[in-house]
Amino acid sequence: MSTKTNFKRIALVAVASLGFGLLSAAPSNSAVNSDTLTIKNTAGTTTSAISVANGETITVASSATATLSFLPGTADLDSVSVVAALVSAPAGNTALPYIALKETTSAQAFLGTAGALPLDAGTLMHPGNAFDSTRGAGDDVAAPNYLVNVVPRASATVSTVVFNVYLGKGGSAAGATVAGTYVVTVKAANRDGSTSNAGTATITFTVAAATVSATSGTAYMTGNSGSQTLSTEDLIPVMATKSISTTPKAWIKVTQVTPTTSNESVTATITGPGTLGSAASNAGSASGRSILVKNGDTILVFADGTAGVGTITLIGTTSGFNFGTKTVTWTGTAIATLKATVVSPVINATGGSASLAAYVEAFDSDGKKVYAPTIYEISSDLTKISNNYTSCTAGWDPTDLVSYCDLTAVSAGTSSITFSTHTAAGTYQGDGVTTTKVTSNAISIRVGSITAASFKLSLDKATYAPGEKATLTVTPLDAAGLPVAGLYATAAGLNGNVAYSNFFTTGGITTDYAVYTGSDTTTATYLNPSYATGVKTFTVYMPLQSATVTFKASAGAHFGANYQTTTGATTGTPVSVTAKVVGNTEAAAALAAVNALAITVASLKTLITTLTNLVLKIQKKVKA
Repeated sequence: MSTKTNFKRIALVAVASLGFGLLSAAPSNSAVNSDTLTIKNTAGTTTSAISVANGETITVASSATATLSFLPGTADLDSVSVVAALVSAPAGNTALPYIALKETTSAQAFLGTAGALPLDAGTLMHPGNAFDSTRGAGDDVAAPNYLVNVVPRASATVSTVVFNVYLGKGGSAAGATVAGTYVVTVKAANRDGSTSNAGTATITFTVAAATVSATSGTAYMTGNSGSQTLSTEDLIPVMATKSISTTPKAWIKVTQVTPTTSNESVTATITGPGTLGSAASNAGSASGRSILVKNGDTILVFADGTAGVGTITLIGTTSGFNFGTKTVTWTGTAIATLKATVVSPVINATGGSASLAAYVEAFDSDGKKVYAPTIYEISSDLTKISNNYTSCTAGWDPTDLVSYCDLTAVSAGTSSITFSTHTAAGTYQGDGVTTTKVTSNAISIRVGSITAASFKLSLDKATYAPGEKATLTVTPLDAAGLPVAGLYATAAGLNGNVAYSNFFTTGGITTDYAVYTGSDTTTATYLNPSYATGVKTFTVYMPLQSATVTFKASAGAHFGANYQTTTGATTGTPVSVTAKVVGNTEAAAALAAVNALAITVASLKTLITTLTNLVLKIQKKVKA
């Protein structure tokens, strides 16, 4: 570099640093030639139309490029500046245009200041960092309305610099979040402030409306209470009485995931019975059947006195996204029918009260379940089960939508249990709409024992195809040879989470043929039967070859010494069950035998027919 050129550069920086306005005295006709300003979109096409996603994090994909090119007469002195400004934008917008250096080899770019002369040489810009986390505050980005001065590196050589121009929010990576059209100008000026031949380029950014994808939000609902967080998917249908109350009967919460910048309200509308309200908490009052709900607030569902199904739709007011529909079934309190179901067919006398031995469903005249009814138990034999018009103390379960009932065992034997809407005195427990007594179907409950004196093995079929799924059942039996009660139906609990320790000897249940992949393990020595039924089932897959398969087991130390000896593998006969696996070859042979028999029968019929015809002919000749 010549001494003269070096002196010019030093003087230029000194003047800019001292803030002197001497540059305005420079000649009005700067020696800048062939200067152009070209705008391209993200695909590299020369166009001023740029499409941007709502709230998009700033990347090359959301940025226009502005390429400034000029031919300087003298290096350093013949410079050009550019500045970006927002001309128009949708109401409520706070995003502004930024300029970031993308690339240059023939020039240098300096950050100027707002309102300064074009030749205000500030901090040197560096390319390649235009989209890091410091945008808007680092040395690679010019803040809105700040100049970028482009200084050529050599005289009489074309100088080119490429900038990214985008919409942003200060030092944040977030883009514009107000949908609509943004008009941005990029203006070029000579070193003396005069208008460059490149002039002003206009960029039109079109920001799309906020969208919510199918995975961007979920609505949750519960009918249990208003205290939950409402942040897990509701799998339980909501049912409530139709009676008007100031307390909500259901609570709905819409959770918006993306875009977080949408923060949109939701329009909640109920069709069918019911009214809606909303509040920042889980308590509030009804306000209408179609309401606007602030993002984050809870939607409250109230009864309006009418039975039926109320359907709530939830639509984003900005995106139009459907967050889903929820239903609440409003029922009457007058019971029309009762349906009883056995949970534990055998209960234990020793344990006294049998927890949750049965459940009852109450229905109104429309066939809809009645919410939280009062139900009474009636035992046909009070010497076996003592419940006589006692209420189902286990009560209403809002998850299962049934009334669970405990029973009190007295002695061994069976009793028929029914359930009623009335007490022994005939007092009706409904709402007074109807006073007709309603009685359920009868269920049979046996009072037995939880002490296993023996056991049996059984399979769900006698014959299987190779590899076919089978169910192997172990049934503990009491001293009378009857199935024992499930521990779930007794006051007794599990001993270390194991119902019966040492139920089998070492090896558990064995078989003479290996079962197929996917079978349950049957080698444990303990047994954990179903709490309700008292039996244990295993899933096994039969061998792949034709065979007669035997499952067997010997009694462990849980049982008496005599039964252990009787079922011992060495001196006794293990408890067993046998099934046949029939392969394709054996099945084909069986089919062939059946076909052969059919042929034999057909031949015999033909022979009989022939003989009969012959006898008839002989008889005719004799008569003649």
